[in-house]
Parts: sequence; C-alpha cells; structure tokens
Amino acid sequence: GCVVVAQDGVLGQRANLVTAVLGLGIDGKSKPEELDRARRSFAMRYHPDRVPEAMRERAALRMQIANMLIDEAKNRRR
Repeated sequence: GCVVVAQDGVLGQRANLVTAVLGLGIDGKSKPEELDRARRSFAMRYHPDRVPEAMRERAALRMQIANMLIDEAKNRRR
C-alpha cells in the first residue's frame, strides 16, 4: 500500500498507522529535535546498509517511508 497524506498537509489515518508500525515514536506534537532523534534511531536499526543483503530492498523502502513521514511532520511544524 501507499502512504496517504491529507490535502491540508496533516498525515492521514493510514500514515499514522504506518508511523506506528514503523515504530518511529512521533506524532503531530513532536518537536524538531525529537524528529531528528527518531530519524537517527530508525536509521541505526533499519538502514539498508545495516541489514542482511536479502532484506535491503525492503529496508530501503522502510527508510524512504520513515524519512517521508518525518519530513512531513517537520514541515507541519513550520
């Protein structure tokens, strides 16, 4: 499935579900430093360079989605 972002820039319900599934630990009230910490923490665990080769394609997709969600959360704070 794809991640749905509402037209007003607020993450849709599916995106919130994806955020929970990925274990990012962020929400609409997360501060920029919390978002940066979540990005680093996620990358340390799931970056494609840190997983077995057979899982790299999936890890790259997870990383892309996580970065998109964190970037969207940061843009909402501006």
